[in-house]
Amino acid sequence: MVSEFAYDKVVYPSFVFPYIRPSKFGAIARLHGIDVGAIDRCRVLEIGCGDGANLMSIAYAMPDADCVGFDLSGERIEEAKDGAREVGISNASFYEMDLMEFDPGTFGKFDFIIAHGFYSWVPGEVRESMLAIYKNCLTPKGIGYISYNTLPGWHFRRFARDAMRFQSSLIEDPLEKVDAGIRFLRFIAGSLPPEAALRPFIEEETVSIENAHPSSTYHDDLADVNHPFYFEEFVAGIEKAGLRFLAESEPVSNFLGRFPRTTQDALNELWHDYLRREQYIDFLRMRKFRSSLVCHLECEPSYRVEPAALDTLYVASKVRPIDDGIVLTDDSVATYQGPFESEFELNHPLVKTALNILARSHPAPMRFDKLIEELRARFADQAPGVHAAGLTVTRAYFVELINSNAVEIFCFESPLMSSVLNDHPKISGFARWQAGRGAGVVNGLYGAAVKVTDEETRELIGLADGTRDTSGIISELSRTLGDHEEGRFEDFVRSNLELFRSSGLLIK
Repeated sequence: MVSEFAYDKVVYPSFVFPYIRPSKFGAIARLHGIDVGAIDRCRVLEIGCGDGANLMSIAYAMPDADCVGFDLSGERIEEAKDGAREVGISNASFYEMDLMEFDPGTFGKFDFIIAHGFYSWVPGEVRESMLAIYKNCLTPKGIGYISYNTLPGWHFRRFARDAMRFQSSLIEDPLEKVDAGIRFLRFIAGSLPPEAALRPFIEEETVSIENAHPSSTYHDDLADVNHPFYFEEFVAGIEKAGLRFLAESEPVSNFLGRFPRTTQDALNELWHDYLRREQYIDFLRMRKFRSSLVCHLECEPSYRVEPAALDTLYVASKVRPIDDGIVLTDDSVATYQGPFESEFELNHPLVKTALNILARSHPAPMRFDKLIEELRARFADQAPGVHAAGLTVTRAYFVELINSNAVEIFCFESPLMSSVLNDHPKISGFARWQAGRGAGVVNGLYGAAVKVTDEETRELIGLADGTRDTSGIISELSRTLGDHEEGRFEDFVRSNLELFRSSGLLIK
């Protein structure tokens, strides 16, 4: 096994991953024909949970769930236990444990199993034992999450890794190793002529590594074991263990909009052969990382999404048209501001109206069947056949909107979240705990991340604990920061509280 003390020597950064959540796994499973049932009382296992932040965020948002995490690092497990006590999370338990010693009989069955940043970084026998846990401990319709480095894209990252490991091989200090490796990559990139074919790839990897946390680079790129896989190799490994590929955990992996139409058509001829289709996409995208969902081999999922399954899910979206004066009820074209500063156009009246409804209710998710009911009411004057056809088109549109990250899907609605900014705003205890321990990011109940870049924001998050009204928060912030001109903070507080509301940080 990898050194038992590596993660004690250099602490891996604490992360909460918005897409690693049972509410999203269950939604994706339903879209692919596996009904995971009600998940409010689900059991969740995280392998290699580190300091427990990700599992704690799940447990906090799902107070009736039972969450279990284990890790080889005793120090990280103690941090997890301390964090759970500080936040008041009673439905998460943490264990210092070697995966090779995990006893399925002791812990029972789980509806969801998570292993992030683990599969590619352990020897083969450990991978096999990990997959055995999935096979033995997943409930019959349980869903597992596994992330891993992927070929062919990782060929370029492997070059960067090899160069960094070579240059830093004589250095003992972990962070000095990272620094020496990055400087060597810069040297290589700068030494190549501008027209060299490899230069842009090396530059891209160098920038990616420079932007990562040094501790992440030490563990992810300089580790003794780091094995990337072609998708077909991964599938062969899990099928040998009695598991089946279900889908990627991030629906954007299915978005083909950036490819030429001829390419999209060619890929869509392969719905019957998911292995070949997925492998083609990896070659086209030069994919270097996957976060895959798996299920039991006995399950029979639909590789192609079933739009009718949307009716059992919750959807949320904050996309809005660029022009506020659009007409929703006709087929005029409207341009929308999508995620990551993208833009897209729509002209379907039902879809435009649906997005308008979701934008007004955001961040609260809405049951899709309720959304359909509201569309039926608003377009009640349409002929029945026309309306039915329009709703069919709406569901197909929403599949594409989900794949493009314009719409989020969930199969669970947190009972804690408030979408209203009331007189005494209360930020979740988990987010306040994150801010209090100096985290650069805090997370909402559905995983949305909000950056904390200054002391004023950090103080504001701590003060918004439900005991003060907005005026009281402004006064206390002025007093705490030694500035008695309350007017200086008024706009700051009110605008940030609205940001917290829209990011799902507020609770009832």
